[in-house]
Amino acid sequence: MGKEHELSVCSITQALEEKYFIGWSADELKTIALARQGILEGFMKIVSDKLAAKDIHVQEMHAIVHNQDTHKTWNESSKQDDLTPKVIHVHIAIKFQPDKGGLLRDIACAVGIEPQYVEKANRGKYAYDNMLSYLV
Repeated sequence: MGKEHELSVCSITQALEEKYFIGWSADELKTIALARQGILEGFMKIVSDKLAAKDIHVQEMHAIVHNQDTHKTWNESSKQDDLTPKVIHVHIAIKFQPDKGGLLRDIACAVGIEPQYVEKANRGKYAYDNMLSYLV
């Protein structure tokens, strides 16, 4: 396995269910219910504060709740695909302050989520812009 590099940007995609946020207090978990309703300010502040507590400092953060996504599932009785709702989830794009990013696993640990829900940006000049465009 290659050497891990400190990320300057990343994205987080996570289901908005309390069980997926490890180590969050009861008050912090209350912001997840609000986030499911599209009220993200408190939730984003907690994410930023948890990162800052591990010396990972956010320069900018943008998020959107996806609550209308569907996926196809095969219905054997009708012999066709059904559209099934996906779980309500959040997409977050984060740019860190210069030299104040972190390793992917450290970011996940700080936020209290599994590392597979933190994604490195693709290479290139427009990597962060591409993450932002997905939010719209």
